[in-house]
Amino acid sequence: MTRRMKDRWAAATLCIALAATGTVAGTGTVASAATPSASVSEAAPGAGADLTKLVNPFIGTENEGLDFPAAGAPFGLVQESPLMKSGGGTGCDRESADTVTGFSQTTINGCRFNYLPMMPTTGAVSSTDPAQYASPFSHANETTGPDYYQTKLDKYDVTAALTATARTGWQKYTFPRTSQANVLFNAGAGVSGSEIHVVGDRTIEGWVEDSKKTYFVARLSRPFSSYGTWKGTDRTPGSRESAAKGSNGAWVTFDTTKNDAPVVAKVGLSFTGLAGAHKNLSAETGKFGFDFDAVHKALKRQWNTMLHKAAIGGGSHDQQVAYYTALYHSMVDPNLIGDVDGRYVGADKRTHTADGYTPYSNFSLWDTFRTQNQLLEMLVPEVAHDIDMSILAVAREGGALPRWYLEDQEGNIMTGDPVTPYLVEGWSKGLLTGADAREAYKYLRANATEVPSADVRQNGRAGVAYYAERGYVPYGLNVRSNAECDGSTAGNCCPTKSNDNDCYYGASATLEYAAADASLALMAKGLGHEADAAMFAKRGQSYKNIYDRQTGQFRPRTADDGTWLTPYDPVTSDHGFHEQNASQYQWLVPQDPAGLVGMLGGKAATTDRLNQFFAYDDLLADPAGTARTAWVSDPYDYYGSTKYNPNNEPNLIAPYLYAWTGQPGRTSTVVKAQETLFTNSPGGVPGNDDMGEMSSWYVMSSLGLYPVVSGGNFDVITTPQFPNARVEIGHYGKTQGGTLTISAPGSSMAKRYIASATVNGRAWDKAWVEQADIAHGGHVRFDLSTEPTAWATAAKNVPPSIDTTAAPQHRLSAAVAPGQVVMEPPADGPSQQQIDVTLLATSPHTSRVAVTTKAPKGWTAAPAHATATAASDGLPTQLNDRLRITVPAGTAAGTYTVRVTAKLPGAPAVEKDVTVVVQRAATCAIRTSTSCAVDLKAAYNNDGVATLDAPGQGDFDGTGLSWAADQLPAPGPVTLGGVTYQAPPTGGSSKNFVKSTGQAIALPTGTYRSLHLVGASDNGSTGAASATAVVTYTDGSTATVPLELTGWANRTPDFGNAVSLTTAYQLKAGSGKTDTKASLYETTIPLKAGKQVRSLSLARPSVPAWVAPGSGGLDWQRDSDLAIYAMTLRR
Repeated sequence: MTRRMKDRWAAATLCIALAATGTVAGTGTVASAATPSASVSEAAPGAGADLTKLVNPFIGTENEGLDFPAAGAPFGLVQESPLMKSGGGTGCDRESADTVTGFSQTTINGCRFNYLPMMPTTGAVSSTDPAQYASPFSHANETTGPDYYQTKLDKYDVTAALTATARTGWQKYTFPRTSQANVLFNAGAGVSGSEIHVVGDRTIEGWVEDSKKTYFVARLSRPFSSYGTWKGTDRTPGSRESAAKGSNGAWVTFDTTKNDAPVVAKVGLSFTGLAGAHKNLSAETGKFGFDFDAVHKALKRQWNTMLHKAAIGGGSHDQQVAYYTALYHSMVDPNLIGDVDGRYVGADKRTHTADGYTPYSNFSLWDTFRTQNQLLEMLVPEVAHDIDMSILAVAREGGALPRWYLEDQEGNIMTGDPVTPYLVEGWSKGLLTGADAREAYKYLRANATEVPSADVRQNGRAGVAYYAERGYVPYGLNVRSNAECDGSTAGNCCPTKSNDNDCYYGASATLEYAAADASLALMAKGLGHEADAAMFAKRGQSYKNIYDRQTGQFRPRTADDGTWLTPYDPVTSDHGFHEQNASQYQWLVPQDPAGLVGMLGGKAATTDRLNQFFAYDDLLADPAGTARTAWVSDPYDYYGSTKYNPNNEPNLIAPYLYAWTGQPGRTSTVVKAQETLFTNSPGGVPGNDDMGEMSSWYVMSSLGLYPVVSGGNFDVITTPQFPNARVEIGHYGKTQGGTLTISAPGSSMAKRYIASATVNGRAWDKAWVEQADIAHGGHVRFDLSTEPTAWATAAKNVPPSIDTTAAPQHRLSAAVAPGQVVMEPPADGPSQQQIDVTLLATSPHTSRVAVTTKAPKGWTAAPAHATATAASDGLPTQLNDRLRITVPAGTAAGTYTVRVTAKLPGAPAVEKDVTVVVQRAATCAIRTSTSCAVDLKAAYNNDGVATLDAPGQGDFDGTGLSWAADQLPAPGPVTLGGVTYQAPPTGGSSKNFVKSTGQAIALPTGTYRSLHLVGASDNGSTGAASATAVVTYTDGSTATVPLELTGWANRTPDFGNAVSLTTAYQLKAGSGKTDTKASLYETTIPLKAGKQVRSLSLARPSVPAWVAPGSGGLDWQRDSDLAIYAMTLRR
């Protein structure tokens, strides 16, 4: 991990600090992963043990873990957090922080939603800028825990302490004796608008707005002596109210010269209104008065109750701290959003009252459906039930189920369909029953079969129409608004509202849809919807539709013709997979691991592949080192490795797949190595904790239980990290509740292989355990070995697959290349042209594809194989054929069509046309002994140049932007990069660029060494689906060559292109000069020695090279046309 911070104190310092304070005191006290740490008692702790001592909130604050120190209740609306001055403005506390700017009431993963930061100061209130009134502090004076935070503000000699209830934040300030002890309420921080009121001599109230309003009421333990408000930089002493967009706030001042008792502020929050904030404050704090310590003790008891739900014994002190901190992190989010009376603001922005549940929000479902959901179901099923009900409320009020929902709106973050497995899992555990289950299924079915309507914020399954029609989401769809797509798949359109969209990542979306459908099939069957169950189970096998046996990986298929994306690099995967590549996604078939193993060649072949993926031999020699070097490089390095990437969720299933190959001992090796990445250090989470999902993985794996698939009601068993664990299975009706003990005496990296096991006293040879076996508690015991064993290696002991549905299908896709060719009118004899025919066929057994042609009279068009044959066995299999077109002598100039028809029994026939343009060879505009600058006059098809006087004269990119004529070379000879070209005309409406449409460009006949092109792409750089061209030689043979040009507005070249020239500006129709520069780029195509060139066939335009969704003109709303400015052949 390149960003991991080195720890500044040894483990001994931490132990001293813990003994002295009962909490973790400062980031400086965390122990290094490499620091030896003494083992502790192997027994699980008793009920009275204070486990909050073993929580280090600074774990995960570095290395992009995005965790944060805060004092807050489990799943609380309020998370009292110190805010720090940072290079980017304000951030949460971390080891490098040294300046406090305030203490906010709310915070979530990633240090977001830091509402109403309050700051104690002394002296005159002379600035409203947090950077100015901020105070330095020392981590040595900082005390942290899940229930409490304290630090000393050195600038003011003030000690600030924080604690909370579920809906109220508590801050305690110990001021020195002074007549000017202030508390600043920075209402305008990080929000779009705010309003604040000073009420009487003890109350501050108002609201802050950031897409929705958060109302607050702050009451102080003693009267303030003066007050004021600010707006921007203007301060108004004595003012009682202020409202503004931007900087806005209020301050109150106390005189502590005679009474230096601490000032306590308690703040009630609500989304429904000030009345709700008052009600929450009264209900949750009335019995406490202003007794800060009593609130702190109550919160400590609450967190101890939570941490004792999955208590462990044994291991080292650092391992225990890492474990309990992960358990803590798994219970911070989601967060309450409702008032004590059940009122909340729904997705429709209206106020509702929850009936029979407590409303929650902040759902990172793409992450948390994999592990956190199951952990919460096990430990706090009532919370899991309420989260499920809250998700249903989003659909009821907002029109569609959410995916990544924050506060009161969908964020459209991440892709696939995580909400389906999430809710199916709740149904399978008995949390959704009766009318709730029926309502859930209604929304889930709609989510799985329809795109949300245009008036709904959610993108939903944006690619579902293609998935239903083709069995996969193709690569290269135009991602446009619902209105532009008009509800159809015409024109390769995919509807979007904002941000991430499934159609950017068709391959991974296909895998996630299939897994979700398989889970939904279980629910459909359980509710009596047999036809739906069969449909969804069949769709659950769709993962096979994108498996390419040639590369041995899942592979994107193109939108235009359904063949494999070509050329293709599985390592980068051309971003066809979301936040990882084909190597990482190759295991994402949780619904059918048995089918995956068969598809990959059987148990032995799959074991070998898993071994390579995990660098297993290196793991055996150095597990911790391999995990840190072979697996992990950078928290966001998703596309550069073919090895395991434990930074991101789609990988998490991979270690457990050894259970299906009969090698469960190898799961133990991998999991034990992965556990070493979780350490008692600021960088102790391997990358983004993702709202507690990665921490939940660590907890479940440490217990030796892992839920591979949602709705399956079983866990894969692996060796627990600790010798003992006591899990309090949360009570929920008759479905679950009891104490589960897990014993694994001597568990360690060395002693990690399971020799035998018992479950509730019965000998256990299976690599999995059913929910029914542990739902009401019991005892799981493992006897371990230092050597691999035969435990659970028999075929009968592998875990089940929830979807093994036979889904025989007959599908056929086809492509021809080149799609257009140029041939000279034959005079003395026939002329020939070679066409490559690519077939992708799927059938239950052997695919036999008949290829026929229809050509103009007197022509012949003969395939090399009238029937192309290959074993398919239910997987798409590529068959290659070659067509030779013969044009007879005397054929007149003109445009002709040759039709190619491919037929697979049981599948619709596929027709492809080859356009043959019969014309004279092109000529050289400038000829030398070594080169020929091609005359492109007849090929130019776009006026992409305008003038300052007439900026609307041209249109290079289809949006009214053009090149500036005064910035381009004059028509005629021009030397760029040492090559002489013929520059096109730039005046009037003259055409000056060849825009790619899939056409062929005639070339001067001759023998040349290379073809040099100058040009650019008009909407970002050339995309993967249109990154090649075809060179045809006079003997009819062809060669596919790379042809990629950088986007004209890019700042740096791609593909190894060289910059030929850069203009100072572009021109925009209607407005003239822009601030954007534009560049022409050069690329070189090598030609075959000894052959005479005839033509160059361009690809059809497709979406540009991948860019982050939402990048405007570089997005996939429209294709990127390759535009050729000039071309020269060199000998």
